[in-house]
Amino acid sequence: MTDLRRLTGLPVLALTFVVAAALATAMSTSSPSASAHDTSDHFWRIVTPNGMAAEEYVDPAHMAREADLVVIGRVESVSKGREWVAAPELLDDPFGQERAYARFATVMIRVEQVLGQTAFPVRKGLVPVEVFLHRPEVLDDLRNNVPGERAIFALRNKGADDSPTFFRLVNHAQGVIREFGDRAHLQADVGSGFENVEGVGFAILVESMRAARAEE
Repeated sequence: MTDLRRLTGLPVLALTFVVAAALATAMSTSSPSASAHDTSDHFWRIVTPNGMAAEEYVDPAHMAREADLVVIGRVESVSKGREWVAAPELLDDPFGQERAYARFATVMIRVEQVLGQTAFPVRKGLVPVEVFLHRPEVLDDLRNNVPGERAIFALRNKGADDSPTFFRLVNHAQGVIREFGDRAHLQADVGSGFENVEGVGFAILVESMRAARAEE
């Protein structure tokens, strides 16, 4: 049997420690963290509105052409957004008071790239995206689970002429395509019709959507 101490100059115990450390490092860097993926899934799931999406696209190129703004970036922060009484008739209903309000959080996206031309310039490298809050306490949940991965955000401008510009996702199933391990990933548990996108090289997808924006 080969004497490992002779080959390495290390005692067996030290050698065992080095090998274990190397394996741990390889495992931590070879694939995206499951917890990071779970955090991201949770974040986007809890802001997904109930019901059917108002907009739906046949593929990413179609979505890129139709969106008002497409950016590559990361979520930087989450803050309280707009709130108003949308259904005053429910205010006196003890079982419907929560449904009387329209509540939103502002998800600030730190932009790395803008794909194609847009009528909505990005100011100071940040884009405010409004997401729906089912309940007030969801805001703390979002703040505690801010995802760290890069993503493609396909956005629709929702600001009126007399109000500050803000955006919403074109739809929640398709409008966020995340990068894990250099691959594109859709949100979990959300049927989107983008099945062929899952696992595609993220850089390849970005360039195909950039080309689609140039065709506008």
